[in-house]
Amino acid sequence: MTSPRSLLHELETYVQDEIGARERMIDIVGRQEVAVQSGRAIELEQATRDLERELTGQIDRASRRQRILTGFGEAWRIAPTVLSLSSIAERIGPGTERLLTLRRELRDATAKLAKRNRRLAALTTLYRRVLGDVIETLVSGDDSAPLDNTGTLVNAQG
Repeated sequence: MTSPRSLLHELETYVQDEIGARERMIDIVGRQEVAVQSGRAIELEQATRDLERELTGQIDRASRRQRILTGFGEAWRIAPTVLSLSSIAERIGPGTERLLTLRRELRDATAKLAKRNRRLAALTTLYRRVLGDVIETLVSGDDSAPLDNTGTLVNAQG
């Protein structure tokens, strides 16, 4: 069994890596936003691929986090699911200032990423609606309901 003090160093390193991942995702979502606003499909596609790679790394970080929390849980004989960065710092006591600082940085980076994601979602929803209105206007005739004259799909093999 690993001691809580040695797990603390692993946890701090993990949280630092998680902050870096959040900052990379903030950058990627920002690139997606610029690509959507400027209509650059290739740049949007590249940013989306970068985001997919970053999210794939999330799986490794999650298993690493689980391993560390399980170590703390075993050391303290509690379920790892009840542990948080704050509760770990409180249980260990002195010497956890760095962990608490990293906790604040992680919280701030997570909030910034959530804000960026909401902004991108609103932007893409707006563009989708505008595009839908343009298509509806283009395909509808003066005397018909929208999309009535757009054609019909037929199953040619059935």
